[in-house]
Amino acid sequence: MHFGMLLTMRLGLFPMISITALLLFLPSTVWDTAAKFTEPMVSSRRMARLENRCRQLFPEFSFARIPSAISKSGRRIVPLVVAGLLLFVLVWNAATLGYVQTPDQVNDVVNPAEHRWSMFAPEPRQTDGWYVVPGTLESGTHVDAFHRSAVRWSRPSGGSVGFPSHRWLVYLLDLQRPGYESLRPEFTDYVCQRWNRNHEDDLVNVSVYYVRQPTNLDGPEPTERVKLTNHSCSA
Repeated sequence: MHFGMLLTMRLGLFPMISITALLLFLPSTVWDTAAKFTEPMVSSRRMARLENRCRQLFPEFSFARIPSAISKSGRRIVPLVVAGLLLFVLVWNAATLGYVQTPDQVNDVVNPAEHRWSMFAPEPRQTDGWYVVPGTLESGTHVDAFHRSAVRWSRPSGGSVGFPSHRWLVYLLDLQRPGYESLRPEFTDYVCQRWNRNHEDDLVNVSVYYVRQPTNLDGPEPTERVKLTNHSCSA
């Protein structure tokens, strides 16, 4: 699931972190199979050092270290506990959908129907957009000071929509929202300082526009230029 999101969605490091965390739960048969393919590629001495280091960090656990009576009971109980937890999850989801009626005692504590998925739901963003940051140089030339290119109001090509990275995407999406006006002076200061530090023709002033475009599946998608701020680089 996370690998699929990594290939199809712009989520930054989230899928990679999730995949890394889930690696710990892969059974030993997976690692034994992987070792058959990796051992020919690694020298025996280096592999031995790696195995010793892994044993130091992750001591092997075995039911043989505890009394046999308890270990036998554990082998019987663990599958029953796992099966019980799985059954509980299925029943709880069925109650959430209304297929199973829960006792009043349960509803007094928590209602299965009261759930919230706030990461990618209940619906995706209905408005897309990109930034245009026109600025005037001392020579009178007009440039997009943030993208360091000519001023273009049309939708940028490519999947990034003009955002240099996922972190820039998160930051700039907040920049245009109500309640985040305090971020805008720092952003324009950064644009001015970066341009003037790397160009002989200094930036005199800069404006920040967010071009909004609604996402319509069966109709036109007109754009709207929203001016967020104007800033003098000499201030």
